[in-house]
Amino acid sequence: MVGLAAYKTPLLSILQIGGYRTGLTASLMASLATDVPGTLRASTYLLAETSSEVVRTAQAEYGGVMPGFRATVLDRVAALTAQGLEDENFNLVVIAREFESEAHSMRPSCKPNRYCVLVEDL
Repeated sequence: MVGLAAYKTPLLSILQIGGYRTGLTASLMASLATDVPGTLRASTYLLAETSSEVVRTAQAEYGGVMPGFRATVLDRVAALTAQGLEDENFNLVVIAREFESEAHSMRPSCKPNRYCVLVEDL
């Protein structure tokens, strides 16, 4: 599905909430790969995780692979907008199952008529 969304929206802006440890990031990055080494079909990819250690690891792993990639620490209690995750900034919001209880409050981060996906365990 991510590949289809990237095909439909070439400059895809993605917010991934959780799932780095389960392989979700690697799976999404593979779906976004192009025929040109080192390029992805996305202009922005923001990974939000609750662990600063995971954020550092992800940034080290993917920061050099995709120029638009960044990772940030997510506070599960604070509103997304208070954390710089403005409403309607993302074409695709992918929420890992571990954040299922917060999914209802994360949906507004999707641009109108775009995708918001809750991912089951991989």
